[in-house]
Amino acid sequence: MTNEELLCRLESILKERGMTLYELQKQSREEVIKGSTFYSMFEKRSAVKIEYICEFCRVLDISVAQLIDEKNSKKYLTPVQIELLEEFEGLDDAMIRRIIPMVKGIIFSEKCRQ
Repeated sequence: MTNEELLCRLESILKERGMTLYELQKQSREEVIKGSTFYSMFEKRSAVKIEYICEFCRVLDISVAQLIDEKNSKKYLTPVQIELLEEFEGLDDAMIRRIIPMVKGIIFSEKCRQ
């Protein structure tokens, strides 16, 4: 993966999550990556150091492998998604089939309110 591809990938993940570069920079630790370095990286497309990659992955709560693996970009899960799946663990298929329409109804209802 080239430097440009990596930066594009980061921007894509941010967009998927509804985050901005500013939010990523604010959540990154200043001792790891200074603000001016951060913006230089994205605006001037300068080289991304491994410690920056690790910091971005920490902020985004993903592994480096998930960042680099473009084919499986949709396969990473947020902590909330993991929690939801853990709630389903141990339920039998009949129970899950009864719950899914309720969840879909809640989602539909929330979308209508927006």
